[in-house]
Amino acid sequence: MKTFFIKVFGCQMNEYDSLKVKAILESLGLKEVKNVNEADLILVDTCTVREKPENKALSFLGQCKKLKKERGAILGIFGCVPQRLRRKIFEEMPYVDIVIGTFNYHLLPLYLEKVKEGKRVFEVWNKYSLEENKLAFYPSPPKGPISYITIQIGCNRFCTYCIVPFVRGRERSKPFSLIIKEIDKTLEKYPYIKEIQLLGQNIDFYKCPETGYELKDVLKKVSEHVFNKGIKRIRFVTSHPAGFSKDLVDTLKDLKDIVMPYIHLPPQSGSNKILKLMRRGYTKEEYLEKINYLKEILPNVAISGDFIVGFPEETKKDFEETLELVKKVKYDQGFVFAYNPRPFTYAATFLKDNVPKDEKIKRLQTLNSFLMRSALEKNKTFLEKNTEVLITKKEKKGEKYLYEGRNPQNKIVIFESEKNLDFDTVNVKIKEAYPYYLKGVLNV
Repeated sequence: MKTFFIKVFGCQMNEYDSLKVKAILESLGLKEVKNVNEADLILVDTCTVREKPENKALSFLGQCKKLKKERGAILGIFGCVPQRLRRKIFEEMPYVDIVIGTFNYHLLPLYLEKVKEGKRVFEVWNKYSLEENKLAFYPSPPKGPISYITIQIGCNRFCTYCIVPFVRGRERSKPFSLIIKEIDKTLEKYPYIKEIQLLGQNIDFYKCPETGYELKDVLKKVSEHVFNKGIKRIRFVTSHPAGFSKDLVDTLKDLKDIVMPYIHLPPQSGSNKILKLMRRGYTKEEYLEKINYLKEILPNVAISGDFIVGFPEETKKDFEETLELVKKVKYDQGFVFAYNPRPFTYAATFLKDNVPKDEKIKRLQTLNSFLMRSALEKNKTFLEKNTEVLITKKEKKGEKYLYEGRNPQNKIVIFESEKNLDFDTVNVKIKEAYPYYLKGVLNV
């Protein structure tokens, strides 16, 4: 076994997990390939928050069955789907060699040894172990100039629609000393990193088990620690409105030169009735109060959010309240999902999924249109202005290079140049604005 291929179906947390697995496999001497047909080991990283990515992951795994037959490839699946389905995958897909959950992928080297001995591996734990912290000793390969560092995992909120507490476990925070150790090891191995993104399921609820540090303290300490180490930007996701505080916002103002003005704060709904049914822990008024304070303290902040339409008992009036919330907040970006029941959750068990599918689709399309108009309106404010862009992608196009990057507000910026630029920050003057991206010219 010399090569591996990882396919990710999920969110940033899944991407982080896959980067960790990549680091583990590279430490064993394996080389990553971009073509699944060339891989000796094929791993599928999965998310089960929504039904669609789960189905896609299982379908892809089934398609890889032929590679096992033709080339003897080892097939494995990890993440939230095995954590939910458990032995079902192991029993119904006998061609899969490794089935592991969300708590134990750091033991992959041990499991690969078992596969070499001709054994199949099924190891889905019911709870996490402190051995998870060993992952801090594997520096994650960055995505371009961006490094992901998970500082908080799991959730104690138990929103009625959400499966995360059942597949990621209860909330736990990584000791601050291990966060620093992981950052140092990552920068030592990848000195070209320019941005660090701190990740957590509900990152606002971070609480260091050693020091008592909260998220605001982590942001301060990390900013101090990476000073003069080449890091130009720090971001964090995902925030929960119930834990998002004025103290945190005040800290962001103090750190505005390095912590980027972009906050992902998902409301899910603009109806207090639905928020209560969702068990979100805040009202529409409380959410708006926090948004208004955020805008007051950080006038240039960009705000994005997640929304669920068609939740049980959602009437047209409830949906209209969500539209009103979108109008008031003026989101820079939004992600809309039609409700579908997930196993284990309160809503799937005790609430009737009583909004017709065609009505869910109609509401989804309507809300997406509102959010698209809002995004375009916000993006137009950048026209004829300079913005600092961290280059994340580039490709040669004839005599020029096509670049893509992100500005401080996390907006995609595209520009061309004859110069062969590094993954670093450059100034770009915006000439065109679209709902999902900006186009500009390089300032020389």
